[in-house]
Amino acid sequence: MEVSLEPTAHTFRPVCACFPLLLIIVSCPFMSVDLYQLLKNTTGGILPLLLLCCLTCSRARGQDTEIGPGSLVQNAASATATARTANQLTPKNATHADGRTGILSLIDGSQVPGQLLPTSDSAQVKWLAKSFDTPFHFKLQAIESIKYPKIDLGPERLRSDEFAIEFTNRDIVYGNITAWKAGTLTITTQSFGEMHVPIKSITRLYRVQENETVLFARSNGLQSWKTADWESSGWNEDGNYLSTSQRGAVLNGDLGVPARSVIELTLSWKDQADFVISLGSNVTATEDNSTDGWRLETAGQKLVAIRELKDKAELALISDLSLRRDLRLTLYLDQATGSLHIMRKDGKLLASLVLPAKPPAVSQNSSLRDTQQHALPETKNDSSSNQYSQHSGIRIVNRGKQLRVERVSIARWLGDLPTTSADADALVAFNDGTFASGSIDGITSGKLTIGEDSPNSKFEWNDVIAITFRNPAPPPPAAECALFLQNGVRLSGQFLKSAGGKCTFISANATSPSQIPCADIRSIIVFAHDPKPKEVASGSEIKGQLQIGELKLTGVLAPSGEQASPSLPMKFRWKAYGSTRAATMKPTVAGNILYRELPKTGPKSAQARAQEMQRLRIKQQQRGLNFGELFLKRADEVKTPKVERDAHVVHVRTGDIISCRVDRIDSTGVYVSTIDSKDGFVSHEKIKAIEYVTNAPPPDLEAAKRERLLTIPRLQKAAPPTHILCSHNGDFLRCRLIDADAETIRAEVQLTEINLPRDRVAQIIWLHPEEQSEPETDNGPDTPSVAKSSIYDGMVQVLLRDGKRVTFTPTQSTTTNFSGENAIIGPCNFPLEDVDQLIIGDQMLTEVTDIAYNRWKLQSAIEPLVTAAMEQGNDTSSAASPLVGQPAPEVSLQLLDGTPFKLSEQTGKVVVLDFWATWCAPCMQTMPLVEQAIGQFDTETVTLISINLQESPQQIRPVLERYNLNVTVAMDTDGVAAARYEAKAIPQLVIVGKDGVVKQLYVGGGAKVVEQMSSTIEQLLSEPKE
Repeated sequence: MEVSLEPTAHTFRPVCACFPLLLIIVSCPFMSVDLYQLLKNTTGGILPLLLLCCLTCSRARGQDTEIGPGSLVQNAASATATARTANQLTPKNATHADGRTGILSLIDGSQVPGQLLPTSDSAQVKWLAKSFDTPFHFKLQAIESIKYPKIDLGPERLRSDEFAIEFTNRDIVYGNITAWKAGTLTITTQSFGEMHVPIKSITRLYRVQENETVLFARSNGLQSWKTADWESSGWNEDGNYLSTSQRGAVLNGDLGVPARSVIELTLSWKDQADFVISLGSNVTATEDNSTDGWRLETAGQKLVAIRELKDKAELALISDLSLRRDLRLTLYLDQATGSLHIMRKDGKLLASLVLPAKPPAVSQNSSLRDTQQHALPETKNDSSSNQYSQHSGIRIVNRGKQLRVERVSIARWLGDLPTTSADADALVAFNDGTFASGSIDGITSGKLTIGEDSPNSKFEWNDVIAITFRNPAPPPPAAECALFLQNGVRLSGQFLKSAGGKCTFISANATSPSQIPCADIRSIIVFAHDPKPKEVASGSEIKGQLQIGELKLTGVLAPSGEQASPSLPMKFRWKAYGSTRAATMKPTVAGNILYRELPKTGPKSAQARAQEMQRLRIKQQQRGLNFGELFLKRADEVKTPKVERDAHVVHVRTGDIISCRVDRIDSTGVYVSTIDSKDGFVSHEKIKAIEYVTNAPPPDLEAAKRERLLTIPRLQKAAPPTHILCSHNGDFLRCRLIDADAETIRAEVQLTEINLPRDRVAQIIWLHPEEQSEPETDNGPDTPSVAKSSIYDGMVQVLLRDGKRVTFTPTQSTTTNFSGENAIIGPCNFPLEDVDQLIIGDQMLTEVTDIAYNRWKLQSAIEPLVTAAMEQGNDTSSAASPLVGQPAPEVSLQLLDGTPFKLSEQTGKVVVLDFWATWCAPCMQTMPLVEQAIGQFDTETVTLISINLQESPQQIRPVLERYNLNVTVAMDTDGVAAARYEAKAIPQLVIVGKDGVVKQLYVGGGAKVVEQMSSTIEQLLSEPKE
């Protein structure tokens, strides 16, 4: 057979007969601006009509615009590496296969984190899900995919592969070619050793070792596309590909595109193609624009190539994409001459466009090779001269529903465009830029034989950098599944078994099975799926979704077997869709089973909000009484509603609501009587609240008032209150409950014991010390956290359709019922058709956090530290505070003389807040200086409020007298104001401007701080009025 080695002639062909007219119009320097702007718009105006005309004229040449299923990498560098024995692929930081955690996805949308276990059944996968003791046996046809995290293999492992081999079914294998004879290619891979494949199943092979010519051969996921000014948000790593379902998602990367380059692109989509690809784009650009690079763009269902400069443009029709779902192109780009040539897999030229930014200085008789040799040198990225610059980026913008980037490769373009003989079976590219075409007999003694066996038909194998087969066999039938490996290998075929840390898999292109290490697998995608699951007979099973962390698994609750006992707790068993067996959960599992989607709670009605606000507006006017006397006096002023003796409600911390009669309370707990149980008992550890009034809603205070009520002052931290008593008129009393009966409640208030008539109390709320919501501190990561309560261990809770919750110890389950033992109501049984949600173990802690009384949790007031140095107040202190520049948090305190103070009522004045305490020596040294400095300003424009932290008037007054201070003191008895202003160290000065915004904040004391404070106030007062 004849061998063709001559360089390709340089030709430019218009897409259709009317295309030169379009070029003349677009390039005309006298064209009006309005006409040019119309032609620029590729989605409207006259351009679609011209494209339609082009397409009509091209019907007779449809074969020239066909895009084949493959592409060709041409003119890469030579590789001198010889065949080497494959090493076992060992990823960096890889764990043992049996310990690797992946996510198994079912075709019903379920997500199951877990581990692949050995199995000898090719029709199913044994999968040990997280939080389970026994595995599921999933039918392979019920699985959508199994995916593992990406592992960094290291550049040395990727560089050891010489070739990439692509097959007719889009599989790809990386490795070294060690033999080629009798129509069979032998590939030695890193992961699974030797692989024998028929030549007729290969579409192309090419070298992938990056060197001075092959610049970008294997993508490193999204890492390859990250640039400073662009984010790859919206794009995901889908196996070995990059995909997006977000319109406008951008991939922008500096991939090192040289001035003369060969670029290979493989893309696919699901519905309609709609994208823009810029080649040789400016990587420093902050937005995509039509003049950046050479662009491939969809216009309707047509793919066009566009090159646009400031005053002219050129475009060429590439193909019709209406019947396609993928695209494989090889593009030859010469930025210096402004040329772009688009070719398909067999070297057939689809389109060309030439639009030089600056004409090359060559004679009229110069050849193409001369033009290329005298090309303009690469220039730096400069947006001001973008049309004359050469850039190294590629940008891909998705404008449709979905787009997947399967391959991008870049090499230097050293020679000319390839040509092939009409009857040639293969096209071979060499490292010197030349090509040969013909039939390939194989490799003998390191030489590739093309055509007849003669000296002129033998070529050094090491000089070959790519081979494209023009007439491969049709792709094999659709495979059962595909394996994607960590190093980019894709194999389609049949899963046989998993054992000994290896997966046995037969590739559709191989002659024998391969054993692939499980640790090398990135994902398994299953193509052959079951039809929709059969409908469950009514009443035989209740379908739900099990949720445990990331696990979301649709199925049914399997029978638990024998009834559980205290010595043998019940184990939950779950039969998932697609699994032939039920799996048993771990005893400590925490999750829930969702049987019905819960409706979202709507906003409160206007009437309910009005009633709450009316109750909140009740003010305490009396003074001089202790807390207990005041609570009783206020309670007496409100007519007590008639209370049914058996109409009490007990709220348990688990969220249970129990209607009962509260008989008595003592040091051990609450004794109740119910309809089903004469005597019941709830310990203090489990109870959260008691309602003595029927249908009384939980108190709902304004956020600020509840924060103050639940904040423990520093002086009470050693013995915090344990209960809150709520009267019928909305007053609250913090105390320690001692005991109670049908007539009287005995409590301790600030070390004083008082007796209260029970009919004056509407609710009692329990405050559990372990539930304290501590404010943020600067403690390090080693600070021990409060241990989680164990009251949920071994418990389950049902959320019924009527909104009630019942918590109990489970004893037995079936596919339709669940039964157990409640501590108060005794044995209980619930049909699953009446259950919205079944909550298991510690998951209850999350589910009930925001329920009614569970939001009532104590928090400790911030204990300020004395600043270490008197002179540390400076601009850094204020700049570091997030309060500066923000509206000043509200301060509503009682002054030392008994009058109220509210910061928001001081608008129009400059207010200085001085946080201090009598035990703080720097505070006491600084306060006289602050008082003297503020005295220099008009009292109508500047106000000083000295906020004392958590001390009594008896402690404050003697200190003021001793230091001869005449300042206005506000008492922050519970530390709420200090918490809002982050006064973790004192003294602290906060300057609030006339507009109510924090202007400066100083931490520390001394003359320097006071001087800075005065300077800031003078500056604020000198500002012109708006």
